[in-house]
Amino acid sequence: FVLRVALLWLGIVSGGHDPNRYSSLDFLVPFRSWYGGALHLLLLAATEELLFRGVLHEALRRVVPTFPAAVLGSLLFAASHLRPLRYSIWLFAFGLVLVVLRERTRSLAGSTACHWIWNCLALAARR
Repeated sequence: FVLRVALLWLGIVSGGHDPNRYSSLDFLVPFRSWYGGALHLLLLAATEELLFRGVLHEALRRVVPTFPAAVLGSLLFAASHLRPLRYSIWLFAFGLVLVVLRERTRSLAGSTACHWIWNCLALAARR
């Protein structure tokens, strides 16, 4: 979300008056070329992984055990995406998968790659 607002503020993307613009991947990926869009999606995935699985998950693990930290972080991950409830359930489950990748590899590389592939597939499915 922060990256989207920054792109809007910089004038890279147009906000318009459409109330559904924040739930559209067209707002997230303002580029018409596949490599510009792929790079943009990679930056989005890396930013979200750093925030949710890097900073937030590690902070939660200091307070609660790993499983409750994963559940809380995944709930916040799903809630941060402005989507209808039926998509939020899938985003919650996807957040849990990303936490498992993060925990197993002890790195953000695997979860970032998985998140990027997910974003690319979601974009391809909508076009």
